[in-house]
Amino acid sequence: MASSTHIDAGRIHRLKEHLARSTINHELEIMKETTLKNAHLYCVINSVSAQQYGPLLEKYIRMKNGFVKNTASKCNGDGSKDNKNAEVKVSLGGGKHDKFNYVQLRVSHDIQYYILTAYHLTGMNVETGGELYVFSVPKEDMLPLIVNHGGYAHRTNKELGKITLEDMKDDKNMKEYSMRPSYGDKCWVDLMKFRVSEDSL
Repeated sequence: MASSTHIDAGRIHRLKEHLARSTINHELEIMKETTLKNAHLYCVINSVSAQQYGPLLEKYIRMKNGFVKNTASKCNGDGSKDNKNAEVKVSLGGGKHDKFNYVQLRVSHDIQYYILTAYHLTGMNVETGGELYVFSVPKEDMLPLIVNHGGYAHRTNKELGKITLEDMKDDKNMKEYSMRPSYGDKCWVDLMKFRVSEDSL
């Protein structure tokens, strides 16, 4: 039986918008965006879930920058370009767009560098659509970043032991790592050394 409770017109309008969004083919629509920043905005504005936006933005980066998709079973990253394998990790910064989450960093894989994105949105930069940070981090530089600022993706130091550079350089090391910088913290400051323009990808 339908409820007779009055719902105000504003909420009805928002429900209709929600229904309209549920029919969008994000995989097609995001490719119409002209910049990587706009692709991130697309995900925020359309409330694309965390499970969806990672693969969507990774594909956007690959397709728009001439990367060849790598086969996951070969353990060599998401794509290759100029005979170098890259792993792509993207982050919209969580609920407040200021805490970035890069997980499942597999250092034993045949990867030459990591592409990380961070979409930062505040009341101060909303008029310009927020700011997108793109980092291109060579593997040899990623390892000390993880040692200094990272952790294990799924377990703890108590279970797996302290993270060391020696352990990370071991080709048989199958552990997965994570980095979770917040805007402006020490990890963020170190990452900023690797900031690049999206055109340079």
